[in-house]
Amino acid sequence: MFDYFQKIHIFRRFLLSYVLILIIPLIASFIVYQISVNRIVDNATTSSEKLLKDMISAVDQKNTEIDRFIYQLHYNQEVKQLIHRNALDENLIPYDLYQVRDSIGHYAYTNTLFSRFYIYFNHIDTIITPETTYVRPKDFFERHTYNGMSYEEWNENINQKYYSSYYHPATNVTIKRNYDTGEEVVITYVKSLPLTSGHSSEANVVIMINENEFTSLLNPILTQYNGSVFVYNQSGDILFSNTTTNNVATQHESMESNLDENDEFMHIELTSEQNGWTYVASISKDRLMEDVNHIKTINTVAAFITIFVG
Repeated sequence: MFDYFQKIHIFRRFLLSYVLILIIPLIASFIVYQISVNRIVDNATTSSEKLLKDMISAVDQKNTEIDRFIYQLHYNQEVKQLIHRNALDENLIPYDLYQVRDSIGHYAYTNTLFSRFYIYFNHIDTIITPETTYVRPKDFFERHTYNGMSYEEWNENINQKYYSSYYHPATNVTIKRNYDTGEEVVITYVKSLPLTSGHSSEANVVIMINENEFTSLLNPILTQYNGSVFVYNQSGDILFSNTTTNNVATQHESMESNLDENDEFMHIELTSEQNGWTYVASISKDRLMEDVNHIKTINTVAAFITIFVG
C-alpha cells in the first residue's frame, strides 16, 4: 500500500516537472514573440511616419516653386502694364496683349508644373496663355471643360473671384487638343494679382496642375506599404490622393472605405506646417505585419515541436 502511494507521489512530481519543462519554453517564446511584434510594429510605424514627412516636404517644395512663379508674374512689367491700363487707352490693349503673351511664353517650358496656366484680366474679360489669347473666355472653357461645372460657375468662381492663394480640389477636366480629346485630373491653383491689391482682383493667375505632379510624390507609400495617401485642405476637402483611379468621386469613396475598414488598414495623420494641409496615410496591415507573421509562424512551429518532442 505504501509503495502504491509513493509511486503516485513520484509520478505527480515527474508530471509536474514535465509540465514545467514544457510550459516554461512556451511562455518564454510567447513573451519574446510579443516583444518582437511590438518592436516591429513600432519600427514600421516610425518608418511610415518618416516616409510621410519626406513626402510632405517634397510637396511643400512644389508649393514653394509655385509661389516663386507667382512672384515673377507679379513683377512682370508687361503684366503690370496691362493690369493698370486705362480703359481710355483701349487702342493700346491689343499690343499689350501681345507683349504679355510674349513675356510669359517661356514659363510653360521651364517647369512641368506651369505647363498649363493662364492669366485672366478682369477689366477686359480676357484670358492670356503662353500660346494664345482668348478675348472670349468661353472659348477657353470649351477647350478645357471642368466636369460638373457650368461656364458661368467656372468664370465666376475661378476667374473673377479674389483669392489670396487657393488650391481647388482635384477635378476631372476634359481637354480638347488639336487632334484628340482627353480627360485629366486637375488641381486648380488660383492667385489674384497684384499681390498688394487687398481683396480686389484685377487679374487672376490660374495654374491647371496635372494631379500626377503631386501624387507621384506619394507613391512610396503605395509601393512599400500597399497603401494610399489622401491630402486634405484646411476646410476638410480632399485636394488629391494617390489612389489608382482617375475618377475623383471614386477616390472619395475609396477614402471612406479605407477609414471604415479599420481591421485592414492603419492610418497615420500628419499636417504640413507650411500650408496646413493634412496628410492621411492608409497603410495595409497585411503588408505592415509581414515580418510579424513570419515570427508568428516560427513561434507556432517551435511550440508544436516542443509539445511533440516533449
